[in-house]
Amino acid sequence: MLDKMLTFGGTQGMSYDVSLRFRGVVEPKLHSGGTSAGGHLYIGGTPVATNYNVYSMEISAPPQILYFNDDDGLGEGHFVFPIDQMTTVRIDAGASVRLYSGDSNCISLANCDMQGCDTPYIVPGVPPAPAAWQGQFIQMDVVSVAVAN
Repeated sequence: MLDKMLTFGGTQGMSYDVSLRFRGVVEPKLHSGGTSAGGHLYIGGTPVATNYNVYSMEISAPPQILYFNDDDGLGEGHFVFPIDQMTTVRIDAGASVRLYSGDSNCISLANCDMQGCDTPYIVPGVPPAPAAWQGQFIQMDVVSVAVAN
């Protein structure tokens, strides 16, 4: 579980285009009312009420929410997959940024690839690589920040 609120910096009255990279291992989740951005990224809407984990980032200004484990046509199920997603979001100076991961039934799926748990997914460049992480995780890297046009 993670529910962390941060305040974005910058010069008051300015907006910024922030390029982010999300990498990790997650289980699939259904969402509705928003738009699939491909590669398991879903923008807007809400998670469908099921027992699968939610991984999201919510920005207060301009208001937007991103989900990182959209099922992308796979359907929910007892499996995990690696993600490596780049996106750029607009964030106003002073905006709140909420990072959230939730497990409604306290049963997070293990990091096991389709062959089984003897060969878990390893995400290159994300610790503890070259070793495997036991559970699910997402690492967010800020790639660049630029004043918005």
